[in-house]
Amino acid sequence: MKKSFSQLNLLQKKLSNIGEKSWFDNFFTSKYRFIELKLPLYEYLRGKVFIEDIVDLYEEEEESIDISINQLIDILYIDFLSQIKKGVSFENMANYLVSKKQQYLSPPTSQKRIMKRVNTNLFTFKTVEEEVSITPEEESQHAYITLKIKEAALLRGEVFLHDLTPYLAGHSLQIEEVIIILYLDFIEKIKDKGNNLEVMKAIVNRLE
Repeated sequence: MKKSFSQLNLLQKKLSNIGEKSWFDNFFTSKYRFIELKLPLYEYLRGKVFIEDIVDLYEEEEESIDISINQLIDILYIDFLSQIKKGVSFENMANYLVSKKQQYLSPPTSQKRIMKRVNTNLFTFKTVEEEVSITPEEESQHAYITLKIKEAALLRGEVFLHDLTPYLAGHSLQIEEVIIILYLDFIEKIKDKGNNLEVMKAIVNRLE
């Protein structure tokens, strides 16, 4: 089975349809796609508060600014792609994304000690991790976002993940997970260090 690098699986579709689309088809194909993101509810709300802080900052300077959390996420992803285009260490990037996926996106686990027979008269204990089922109440503590994004940006990300695969040590990643990681890591920095005026103004500049 061919590996999918996003919900839309653009790379494999492009490879499968090479030479099949006419100019007429391409002309009427939208340049944008929609993907679904699932965010922890608190981090989603923290992002909205950050955006409100940006709006308040510019209102104090008697300027009007319009920004959404979707735009913030899009900016973070496009900046990530720009970083890739300039050149990155694949090994370092793979380590970063895998560690952040384990930190932010891994399902909760519990440890359990089991007894294992070594021989007739000898037993040993082994600690294993088991995934914990998510309750409906816990599932409700998430926000779901439909993100409109350029198809070219999604495809560029899929190509990067394809190239990154040999460095992932058997782990899998999809573009949606990468985008969520970028957002959650950004929010973590905001929570840790507070608002950064230069970052806030840089985000606004990206909207213009």
